[in-house]
Amino acid sequence: MTDRRREPPIRLYKYRDTGPNTERIFKGRNLYFAAPDSFNDPFDCSFHVLVEGARNEAVTEAVAWSLIKDRLPDLSPEEQVRGAKEVRKRLIATRQKELEQMLVDKLSKDTNERVGICCFTEVSDDILMWAHYADCHRGICLEFSSTKGPLKAAQPVEYSSQYPALDLEAIVTKEGLRAAAPWMLMKAEHWSYEKEWRVLDFETGPGAKPIPAFCLTGVILGCRLPADEEVKVQQWIADWPSEVTQYRARQSKRSFRLEIEQVS
Repeated sequence: MTDRRREPPIRLYKYRDTGPNTERIFKGRNLYFAAPDSFNDPFDCSFHVLVEGARNEAVTEAVAWSLIKDRLPDLSPEEQVRGAKEVRKRLIATRQKELEQMLVDKLSKDTNERVGICCFTEVSDDILMWAHYADCHRGICLEFSSTKGPLKAAQPVEYSSQYPALDLEAIVTKEGLRAAAPWMLMKAEHWSYEKEWRVLDFETGPGAKPIPAFCLTGVILGCRLPADEEVKVQQWIADWPSEVTQYRARQSKRSFRLEIEQVS
């Protein structure tokens, strides 16, 4: 199991094409934090809630009590509590699946409106990621410092064949959506090659967020980057207000791998 307390690597990377969204990173000096429902993997950040066990049943009862208190304010506190217990029993006995789906819909709506996620990786030479995220090696890979600035808060993604546990009690009573972080930091083990790290923004949600110039430390040029696109990328680098090191990815002559060489 991943140790979430460990610090991120000194350098984290982001594979990109050379289109308008990447240009906005350089021109606007910002990174885009995506809503959880925007990822290409349908399992990624897709909540699955089981209303079972004493703690989660207690959450159901608390929700029922809140509804009764609002809609039937003339009932005494004792009657409200008894009513909430009865509602909870009936819901779990006859409409558990509907209740679980209601909680899933509520969590999904809240997280997509209020949580932004920015994804990085700790590897810069992965052939698959260059193909999937950097326009079939015709794009670039951005190198960021995680020693200070927003990437210092990056957390590792865990890979598993099982869904993470979701503490409904903590979500309802204490931590709010932060208690749902395990769902945003776990993916199917098929994705483990990505060695992903994520920055979660619970304060300002999805959208473009400014980054200090010093966060961007390098740009790796893809081994198939067209010459005219390279000119454009080099201009982006030249306009960046702090020093950025250039690298180039080359196909190895000896094995199925990329070699990353510094060119400036």
